[in-house]
Amino acid sequence: MKLKDFVDICNECHYCVKNNPDVTDPAYTMGRDFERMIETLKENKAIDEVKLEDKEEESRSFFKSLMYNHGYDPLNEDEDNYYTFLQDENVVAKVNVFKPFEYINGEKIFSQKWHTLISWLALLDAEYLDEFCKPFNSYNRNEITEVVVNKTVTARFAPKGRFSINSTLMKQWVFEALNQHQNKEINC
Repeated sequence: MKLKDFVDICNECHYCVKNNPDVTDPAYTMGRDFERMIETLKENKAIDEVKLEDKEEESRSFFKSLMYNHGYDPLNEDEDNYYTFLQDENVVAKVNVFKPFEYINGEKIFSQKWHTLISWLALLDAEYLDEFCKPFNSYNRNEITEVVVNKTVTARFAPKGRFSINSTLMKQWVFEALNQHQNKEINC
């Protein structure tokens, strides 16, 4: 399906996978890195000063891109901070780019919606088109043309190439989002 259709389906889903991934999961560490950078900004310190986890410079560059190139404000709790895709401004991920965790009954849970829309698709978009993030586009990916969902979840690029997801929890969330969407269409 086209990127916009996939993102729209994900935007509708409010399902929460109530398990956290392994602490070494790259998306999970990026989420924790985002939290550290927000805390650093709250302390009026530069985000370049904070020690981050795995893929430190990729997380920092993506965070800076969101702040400086997109104009999102991580300290403004009143803003939605939804991600507008660079490759198509009609594609908007309706999840706050700076909120990788949800709180369910007081428990901190990594958001698989954030994982899917921000740390996967928005990051791929930024790596292709954003100067802060281009150095991390090691596979020279281009525009995301579609997302294919069967037993796996795969982004396809123009003119060729693909990037599949290995995260069991993310795939669980995506399959639930698709099921909810399909059931909604049937019940209308």
